[in-house]
Amino acid sequence: MKKLDQAKAIQPKQPFLWGSYGYIAMLQNRPGDAKEAYRRELSLYPSEAYIVELFGGYLHRLGEDEDAVKVLSAYLNAGNIDARVSTQLAEIQSRLNVTDAIATLRRASDADPTNHELQSSLGECLLRNHQNAEVAALSKKILADDAEDARGLNGASYLLAEADGDLTIAEQKSRKSIEMEESETATAGVSEANAQSFQRTASLVAYWDTLGYILMKEKRLDESRDYLEAAWRNRPDSAVGAHYGQLLEALGDSKEALRVYELSRPNPLRAATGFPELQPIGDSIARLEKAGVASTVKPGAERALQDDRTFKIKLKSACALYSSAVYRIQLAAGSTQGVLKVSGKTPSDDFDDSIKKLTLPHLVPAHSSGRILRDAVLSCSTGQTECFFVLMPLGNITAEHPAN
Repeated sequence: MKKLDQAKAIQPKQPFLWGSYGYIAMLQNRPGDAKEAYRRELSLYPSEAYIVELFGGYLHRLGEDEDAVKVLSAYLNAGNIDARVSTQLAEIQSRLNVTDAIATLRRASDADPTNHELQSSLGECLLRNHQNAEVAALSKKILADDAEDARGLNGASYLLAEADGDLTIAEQKSRKSIEMEESETATAGVSEANAQSFQRTASLVAYWDTLGYILMKEKRLDESRDYLEAAWRNRPDSAVGAHYGQLLEALGDSKEALRVYELSRPNPLRAATGFPELQPIGDSIARLEKAGVASTVKPGAERALQDDRTFKIKLKSACALYSSAVYRIQLAAGSTQGVLKVSGKTPSDDFDDSIKKLTLPHLVPAHSSGRILRDAVLSCSTGQTECFFVLMPLGNITAEHPAN
């Protein structure tokens, strides 16, 4: 702060000075000071997109969405073109009035017609507004343009399926996105893992969810389950849970479908009210409960997902001292391809084989040629003859280098 004060004494109107004051006040939880400083910065330099994004995002986090819309709209209405600001504005608008969000994204897409992320965002808003025919046409355009971009292919394939468009095309392009991602994972070993490797795992899981959803809409339920169960086991969130729950219902397992829906919420006992993204989950839960399906998620069951990814490894003798370690495993369909200790200590040196022999859940589709990475924590308590091996949620451990 002292440096900023010195800079202000020299030139109180220099670019980003007041924006820096605003940022510091924001970090220090002084919203009044932060808003005043951000507004002063933008009064001097209204075309600073970075400050506009910061201020608009801050107002949104404060729950002041109408003011956030004013700040972001003022920047765009002044003739500035910025895809990030447009996307940020549309995201906030979509919670207030989806037609306003559509208008914002149309203008941004017209100004930047090759930006397929903008077009995908537009498609999502159009879908919410039940403009399915336009979504299907837009999705096909993205699929034609994004022929070699796995992420773009996946997103547009999902939109096309959601819009009840051509499922044959959606499946074909979805499979291509998976093949492109799987080819990048097929040769690298567990010891070569880096941040990009984990991003590929996250992408593959998302792409499996898309293909599984498309196959479900095509009534190919067994094949759909291969992909959706793997996606759910790796990423048990509301998006994947909604799809997997629908599949389980189609397969006649309403009880397990209800369990999946309930566990899909960030807090299994939290209602969907006030969280629009959770509303489909809430509606499915209410429908099944009305039909007489009994809930199996009870108070204290927040640990259910962790229990699903916790496994035991037997020791030859009781553990003398408490020990723990972080492991990285590479998984393929039906097998563990590689095991690497990243850090920590274990009671003995023969845990790699024990981990390889664990019976893990369905984490990779049987039809997949890809390999994914998961990190896990091994903990062994003093005097116990079993150790716990807990798979961590995707992206939960950031260590990337093995122990020496």
